[in-house]
Amino acid sequence: MAHLIRNMHLALARLRTYLRSRAAVLIAGVAPMLLVACASVDLPKVGPSAVAPNSAGTASAHQEVVKLPPRTPPFAIADAISGTVGVPRVAEEKPENLYDIVTVYWGTDRKISNANVRTSTADIETSAAGTPAGLAQFIRPVSEPSIQRGHRLHLGRAHVTIPKIAREKGTIQRPWQIAFLDYSLYSEKEDPRRHFTVGSLDLMDAETFMEQSNQHLSRSERYKDQAFVFVHGFNTTFSEAAYRTAQIAYDLEFDGVPYMYSWPSRGEETGYFYDRDSADRARGYFLKFLKMVADKTKAKRIHVISHSLGIRPVSEALQMARLEGRTRSDLKIDQLILASPDMDQDVFKEVAAALTKSASGTTLYAASNDLALMASRALARGKPRAGDVTKAGPLIVPGIDTIDVSQAGPNRWLTYNHANYADSSHLLTDLRLLLRSGVRPPDRRFPVYVKRMVEGAGTYWQYVKN
Repeated sequence: MAHLIRNMHLALARLRTYLRSRAAVLIAGVAPMLLVACASVDLPKVGPSAVAPNSAGTASAHQEVVKLPPRTPPFAIADAISGTVGVPRVAEEKPENLYDIVTVYWGTDRKISNANVRTSTADIETSAAGTPAGLAQFIRPVSEPSIQRGHRLHLGRAHVTIPKIAREKGTIQRPWQIAFLDYSLYSEKEDPRRHFTVGSLDLMDAETFMEQSNQHLSRSERYKDQAFVFVHGFNTTFSEAAYRTAQIAYDLEFDGVPYMYSWPSRGEETGYFYDRDSADRARGYFLKFLKMVADKTKAKRIHVISHSLGIRPVSEALQMARLEGRTRSDLKIDQLILASPDMDQDVFKEVAAALTKSASGTTLYAASNDLALMASRALARGKPRAGDVTKAGPLIVPGIDTIDVSQAGPNRWLTYNHANYADSSHLLTDLRLLLRSGVRPPDRRFPVYVKRMVEGAGTYWQYVKN
């Protein structure tokens, strides 16, 4: 039965790709002419990339703007946002700013094959033991962490570019493709003027990681002394997780520190069981990362945002922390956001107490039209997930604000409705209000929510579309 369901899931994935390709084929006839026309257009000639400086010399949302030279590949900005920041190069002309940069600080237990660093402990990357504080900072460019599972916690930062022109809030533009089944017939070239890109990726030792993120935090105003930690879900590459973290920070105008934890997802629609086991395995590494942020940064309020299978390392890490005697004030968790949690409802009820006791407030976004959770429920032989909304309604647990966001989807073609929390402009507004003020229950902070009562179960809230 499980084999049949996996084959059905693969067939659906291929059908989705095929339908997209059919739409793309309609314009394939004129695409070559358009490409030729675009190639013949001369952009304004400017000098080398110029980055607006700040006191700390790092990039952050709405603070750093890179002026891209014509026909320059995205990775050419790496030198402009590394050691030369703070000594800006002046462009010959001043064209319109084309994209912004968001700095994302990350932790991962993915394998990094070319790290080649010395370690002072067995389970966390660091610089040589005994290096005096403030000397010989360890920052090394590194390639994207792989889908394979590593055996230690790596730390670093990513500079993610976000196009400023013709972008709708909640969207992550990436190069489009013409594909048939598993074969790519054409792929648009990545361009930071039109797409989210990772402009540079750096590996850091723990001391430098904390120093850099604290410098970033010192500049916060709208979200003074706040940070959030985003934990991605199923079928997510490292880059995709970085794009989502940057998009959330950018659209929330979050000027605190955006942290990301990326566990080893295979990044494939057919890799569900590998992903689920990887998420479970990451709990210890994620707890180390969370404790590091809580203990060694100057953040006073830390929000945790978990999506889909990200509920598994988050919930298990918080249970482990409780067993270690860690209190809510120790971890500094203010808001815990559970977006489309992919966990058996019965299991979720067992871990709910650890979640609610670890945060000042806990919010669960659920939906009845989440196709990814439907597939997960089928693999679980019909057992509903924590992020499902069944005929009986959503899961209601004491101490957790459950919000049915089925009507909040962005209504885009062939969407899974699995990331409404970050796709929908209304839900992004709610998330911004929640992180800034902590006001609850939900209908007190946002009038689009209607309070619903379920006899014998309790209260939940429903997003009602105008």
